[in-house]
Amino acid sequence: MILVKKLFYSAVVFLLISFTFTVNTYAGNHNNGGIRGRPTSVPPTGVDAGERGLKRACEAVENSIKTRSDKIVLLAEKILEKFDNISLRVQEYYMTKLVPEGYTVENYDGLLAEIEARSDDVQSALVEAEASADEFDCDLEDPKGTFMQFKEEMLAVVDALRQYRLAIKDLIVAINTVVAA
Repeated sequence: MILVKKLFYSAVVFLLISFTFTVNTYAGNHNNGGIRGRPTSVPPTGVDAGERGLKRACEAVENSIKTRSDKIVLLAEKILEKFDNISLRVQEYYMTKLVPEGYTVENYDGLLAEIEARSDDVQSALVEAEASADEFDCDLEDPKGTFMQFKEEMLAVVDALRQYRLAIKDLIVAINTVVAA
């Protein structure tokens, strides 16, 4: 029985010592590095750790903003493409169906010029928004200002798309008015 107690106590002491060694090694308290000579990493503390944490957080936000801005720009480009297709179909309908039958819209050329101007406005606003999205970086002096600039430029894109849609709508209404009369 005494032999069993001695073996038990020696096993407990061995496990306790090995556990303490392992904990110290993982905590970075061992001078030779970690297990099998691998260096251990000490959790960052102090001012540098706070700055590194802010930098990592800003980089995560930067990636998120760039991804979202790319998707928003792609969405705006798809909407522009759809509006272009609608405009072309309306113009084709007018030229192939209505003009041969003798229907004409008095200010047709003016309406087309308005559509072209609005389309150009949308495209230039998109170019500015894309450039603004690409400029965003955490290393800038004022990253929030750059983001707010992108937001304002995307609002300009939305407004330009709205104006483009209204110009197409005006052409459709003018054509429908001539046909209904």
